[in-house]
Amino acid sequence: MMIKGLSIKAYQKAYREANKDKIKARSKAYYEANKDKIKARNKAYREANKDKIKARNKAYREANKDKIKARNKAYYETNKDKIKARNKAYYEAKKKHLNNHPEEYVNVLGTKVYTNGITEEIKKQLPKLINEKVKEMLQETR
Repeated sequence: MMIKGLSIKAYQKAYREANKDKIKARSKAYYEANKDKIKARNKAYREANKDKIKARNKAYREANKDKIKARNKAYYETNKDKIKARNKAYYEAKKKHLNNHPEEYVNVLGTKVYTNGITEEIKKQLPKLINEKVKEMLQETR
């Protein structure tokens, strides 16, 4: 089918290009008016199709390993200073918190593990439980 000498797809593309701002404003207004309904529908879809989404994402990552690696590397190279500053601030804050609140951490395999919100009974058993589980996992891999 031809419209104004163009195919339907070509006409639609030309229309979208010519009316970009109008379409964007209409879409934004629709989203604002139906935000709760849209979010609920999206959440329900994600819950119902969790495995399907996970499989699709995994397939994409497998198929595009090099592309993803290159994109991540390029991002790191362009934002190296920002990333290093953020990591330094994070680890300094974590170290400060660890020093100020040692009761919220337990030692597991030489690493301090944050336990805020865990009962005292579990907190006492946690290092032993994790160490046993790690040892089991190590034996399984051998």
